[in-house]
Amino acid sequence: MELKFKTKVSLLIITLTLTCLTLHATQKTSASPATLVSVVNPLTGNGNFTFYTDSVNVGYKFQVIIKIFDVTNLALWQVSLKFNPTHINCLNASIPTENIFKGKVVLAPDPQIDNTEGILVYGAAVFPLVGVNGSGVLCEAWFEIKAAPPKGQTLTSTLQLITEDTFITKLEDPEGNPIPYTPQNGTYQYISTETPPTAKIYIDPPRIINNTLTPCKNLTININIQEVEQLYSFNFTLTFNATILSALEAKIGPFLPPTTSTTINIDNTAGIIHFSASIQPPGQPQSGNGTIATITFHVEGLGQTNLTLTQTILLSPEGAQITHTTQNGYFNNKLLIGDLNGDGKIDMTDVGIMIRAFGSKRSEPRYNQDADMDLDGKIDLKDVALLLKIFGKTA
Repeated sequence: MELKFKTKVSLLIITLTLTCLTLHATQKTSASPATLVSVVNPLTGNGNFTFYTDSVNVGYKFQVIIKIFDVTNLALWQVSLKFNPTHINCLNASIPTENIFKGKVVLAPDPQIDNTEGILVYGAAVFPLVGVNGSGVLCEAWFEIKAAPPKGQTLTSTLQLITEDTFITKLEDPEGNPIPYTPQNGTYQYISTETPPTAKIYIDPPRIINNTLTPCKNLTININIQEVEQLYSFNFTLTFNATILSALEAKIGPFLPPTTSTTINIDNTAGIIHFSASIQPPGQPQSGNGTIATITFHVEGLGQTNLTLTQTILLSPEGAQITHTTQNGYFNNKLLIGDLNGDGKIDMTDVGIMIRAFGSKRSEPRYNQDADMDLDGKIDLKDVALLLKIFGKTA
């Protein structure tokens, strides 16, 4: 009985000893949960890299530091940094004299820089492999600004420490065990301080007044854009009087690249065209002036109709809405403009119709579209003046 008791005590002591040794070994080769690998701006001490167009230009070079904090038993590190190559390019990377392995022999291959995919891979190990504790610099890299933001806009991207890929950011101890860490990425911003031009979507020609465009004939209008910056996608709705016109075809304009995808819905019962388009890779965002859509109409009847742009949206590659204005269009194939009662002449009866509508606005009961001579949505002195100017004319 005594022998069995001693045996059990001995086994318990051995078990406890092995457990303590295991815990000791684990503590020796793992990092504190507080270990950080951080992308740092040496000028600010944080991860923000913010530049403004009124102070730096394309081609400006800036430094990025990769630092490690509170590591235990570090013998080897590898940094894999992802960046947006359309915004910035990496020029080189190096290990400064004041680094985490200072005073030891360091083996470091040449940095691998891919400015097409936007990846920097770099690493170093002490020789022979021994553990280092503390905080310090892993490496530094130099970048160059490649592209300027559109006026009034901001280019934003992340300097990301890659943790899942073929080449990842990793830390190891002398025995090759991974050391856990928390990555802290950086943020790059290039901000335009210039006032952006106001883009404009408009119908061209703005006014079609032609009494030869009789039923069964066709006409084409363009939806144009002016002074737009970095247009990547757009939407608009065009409304018209379906008793006067019907839409035969709507298609993308030459301002957009061939890789642009479109969604077009025509409703000739309601007199509505819904049009959306988005540039697809490898197409690039477009700036300037041009035609974004072309629409062909078939004339159904005699009369007049507004061609009204609504629900217009312009978006940049980042999904930001582009401020813009719109200009609508007008079609009239009546024999005589200002002939408000359609009797082939402009006389006092037409003046009376104008007076009865005077002061009204679109959507109000007294509003008369035929009397809205300048198509501004209200009947005012401008319309009266235009009618009086052509008083006495006949078809």
